[in-house]
Amino acid sequence: MLLLSALALSAQALGWWWDTFYRRGWYDTDINDVDRYGTRFYCVGDSGLIVNSPDSGGSWNLQTSPTSANLYCVSLVDGTHAFAGGAGVVVKTVNGVDWTQTSQPPSMTNVRGIDFVTQTAGWACGGSYIARTSDGGGSWTSQNFAGGYEFYDIVMYSASFGLAVDSGGRVFRWNGSSWGQVLDVSPGLRSVCVYGADHAWAVGDGGAVYATTNGGDDWSSQSSGVTTTLNGVSVIQEGGDLHVYAVGQNGVGLHSPDGGASWNELDDPYVFNPLSGVAPPLSADQIIAVGSLYTILGTNNGATWNQVYRVGNRLEGVAGSGPYPAFVVAVGQYGLVVRSTTHGRSWIYGRSGVPNNLTDIGHIASDDFVACGTGGVVLKTTDNGASWSDVSGNLPDRNWYGVDVLDANTWFVCGANLGIYYTTNGGSSWTQDSTGANFNFYSVAMRDLNNGWAAGETDGSYAIVYRKTAGAWTRFSTGLSSEDCNMLGVDVQSDSEAWLVGEDGHVYYLYAGGTQWREVHGLADVDYQSVSFMNEDEGWIVGDEGYIYASTNGGVSYVFEDNRAFDDGLDIYDVHFWEDAPEYGHGWAVGEINCRLLYDDFSPVELVDFTGRDTEEGVLLAWVLGGDYPAGFEVYRREMGSPDWTLLNDTLLAPQSPRYLDRGARAGTVYEYRLTVVETSGARTEFGPIEVRRGDTADGRTALHAAFPNPAESGGAVTLTLDLATAQSVVLAVYDLAGRRVATLLDGELAAGRHAVVWPTDGVAPGVYHCRLTAGDGAYGTRLVVTR
Repeated sequence: MLLLSALALSAQALGWWWDTFYRRGWYDTDINDVDRYGTRFYCVGDSGLIVNSPDSGGSWNLQTSPTSANLYCVSLVDGTHAFAGGAGVVVKTVNGVDWTQTSQPPSMTNVRGIDFVTQTAGWACGGSYIARTSDGGGSWTSQNFAGGYEFYDIVMYSASFGLAVDSGGRVFRWNGSSWGQVLDVSPGLRSVCVYGADHAWAVGDGGAVYATTNGGDDWSSQSSGVTTTLNGVSVIQEGGDLHVYAVGQNGVGLHSPDGGASWNELDDPYVFNPLSGVAPPLSADQIIAVGSLYTILGTNNGATWNQVYRVGNRLEGVAGSGPYPAFVVAVGQYGLVVRSTTHGRSWIYGRSGVPNNLTDIGHIASDDFVACGTGGVVLKTTDNGASWSDVSGNLPDRNWYGVDVLDANTWFVCGANLGIYYTTNGGSSWTQDSTGANFNFYSVAMRDLNNGWAAGETDGSYAIVYRKTAGAWTRFSTGLSSEDCNMLGVDVQSDSEAWLVGEDGHVYYLYAGGTQWREVHGLADVDYQSVSFMNEDEGWIVGDEGYIYASTNGGVSYVFEDNRAFDDGLDIYDVHFWEDAPEYGHGWAVGEINCRLLYDDFSPVELVDFTGRDTEEGVLLAWVLGGDYPAGFEVYRREMGSPDWTLLNDTLLAPQSPRYLDRGARAGTVYEYRLTVVETSGARTEFGPIEVRRGDTADGRTALHAAFPNPAESGGAVTLTLDLATAQSVVLAVYDLAGRRVATLLDGELAAGRHAVVWPTDGVAPGVYHCRLTAGDGAYGTRLVVTR
């Protein structure tokens, strides 16, 4: 089954977009719990998410879930048996691969905690109930503990000893035959762990930690040193010492090397996402924790969060250092920083050191960048985003949404209260340039210290747009539509050349010698988030649902450019372009789920399409190149989540045969494939990866598979196959690269399951087409090439 297809040539043939990091699905999903048995980890989360690692976090694999309900808790019995509970559901696996639903405990609307001591004996909690099963979840007996509180966690050391905690600060103990209350404190409790039948720790609201050394008879409060809510706790004994770990909101991680007598906070987090659970430690120094936005973090030294396995934070700003090869830095939610020293072809994490959302970034010079964010944050890096320092100085504590850099020392920021401030000494001090009513500026673009633009929130009648001329800011609304929508991005090249983008499809360019705005019509009716022109003629706008448009006439008109984010309707929040030489340039765009897209005019190979399709014989890969034949191709494969690639062909594949059948792909496994094009000069260009699931049947998810055949001949026929998770209304349509609909193949209700649609290509002009499935549970796409 096709999960992803690669990026196509852009519509304008100026260059092309392709992905440097992007995986479809789940990557904005919250992970709620994690458990470990040996080297095997299981994580569960919202929308039925189940992810496992067989090798202590070295690789992570998405598993097919039998439910779309949120899963809140997971328990591993051994290497193959596991149980998970959630919103009105309990699921289990008996082989470590296939999951099925089992019965739900009576009266328990949400299963918040679950723990099994054998393959058949287990306990669950949720609401005001604790339930027990002795037949592997086939049936349950529930007990109501009233009080108006909700149980959050349960842990069982054995069939005769266990503990459960609730939001009322109560701890209940199982003695082998009944539950009894053993603690009642004021902070709500969120998680509990045990070591043997004597030692236990419960954590919760306000950084609360309570411990017992006699099986729960007596409890003492321990000082965690934080006031943040703690959501998870686990323990391991090593060298005679009990090492306890706790995690919570704002990326907080705590380590006690002495059973809770003292606590140390894990320093230097890569991100500050709320953390919801921590697995039983692998060692005294090695743990894995999970949290919001697909966060999987780890430490292997017990002191710092020094590993990021997965993170799906939204990226809101991107900037590059200049000509190829450029340094690139992107910033986003919860202080996320990703950076590239390879022009955006590979990425590593940086540490902003703040939990705030970072909203924009600008390049200063060489290795230096400046970023701004919510809560008054303005940061500077001098090492390409690896580390950051505070340069907010005397700025007020406001949300800052836009930054623009004029030179090494002169920067502007804009934000709340129509605030615009600038510095002329690299952030040592700031001067107020504008302030006003309770409205936001979202973007600022300056030509010099005395001339520029700022755009922002609507006042209810017009968007607030200001222009600075001769050192003074004045409102400039001439030509703007009188509609209640915000302007989100602005860029400028000269006194008479500026561009403006905003909500509800509003895009403008400066007209009549710079005296008024003129609106551009005919574009998709989405919110446009950012605009970047690399000269007076060539520029790009980006927005919601993956829309990217390019202009070669100064913004008078635009042409749609196909890209991977559009395939799945991902919002794009920022775009930044740099002109390498006249009529040539490169750019980057960033958006949802840590998505990064790269655009370049200088790639020696033009890849039009790269797809994978599951067949009876194996995974069939196909690709289409534009331009001359190279020397040949190499195909690489790895299992999803594995760091290692395997070369599949011993000798170069012939350039005249752009296909490869991988007969060694195992059924039920998700693979990534990468294509390397080797030119006659020896130069090598990589494309991908794409993701393909090996399996003959639908996996319970909605999907649009690769068209077949692809490429297809004009005058022939193409088959499109789609899977529907549920019966729903769908529209399946085909678009050209200008965004025009050329065919509607389906428009109506379809039953759940797999469906095939044949599209005759009689009269269809040769070219690249985008097939888009719009269903009740999302939008899905694939590309099709039609030849003569």
